[in-house]
Amino acid sequence: MFGPSALVWDGVTILPAALDPKLKKGTRRGQSVLAVGDEVETERGQDGALSITAVAERRTYLARFGGEGQEAQVIAANVERAVIISSADEPPFRPAVVDRWALLARRGGLIPFLVLNKIDLVPLEAAEQMIEEAAGRLAAGVDPGVVPERFLIGAARFAFDRKLARPGTIAENFYKELARR
Repeated sequence: MFGPSALVWDGVTILPAALDPKLKKGTRRGQSVLAVGDEVETERGQDGALSITAVAERRTYLARFGGEGQEAQVIAANVERAVIISSADEPPFRPAVVDRWALLARRGGLIPFLVLNKIDLVPLEAAEQMIEEAAGRLAAGVDPGVVPERFLIGAARFAFDRKLARPGTIAENFYKELARR
């Protein structure tokens, strides 16, 4: 979206299109009715120009939520997964930022995936701490958070070894979490 203009892909070609004035009416100044990935209907005017006349309902979305009284700003629409890429070491891993993006993805119906970059630079103790924290949450039947699947296996083993819960409970929670991913 570039002001009143957008680029529309028809499956073959990317075409410039103008936003129909009827669609602009419901939006606040500075807000856009469109987001990347929106599916739209278009019509050609008498002059041959393409006009966006309708926006289909979004199946999924990734949105930034504004302050009080402000509407969410949709960043992307109709995608299936959100890939969150974070460094494991330099710059330091920030779980709160990863959790925030994962929550925003889940709110919009997306499946979040975490890609940890530079994992080979993380000390063994830090990886063990991530596994231990996930094990406690897994044993309690609580979402173990955004941890790599290979850490889930270690978390389940840790929970079994430390007898944090009944083995059946740990196994059930482990498989539930794997099925969710």
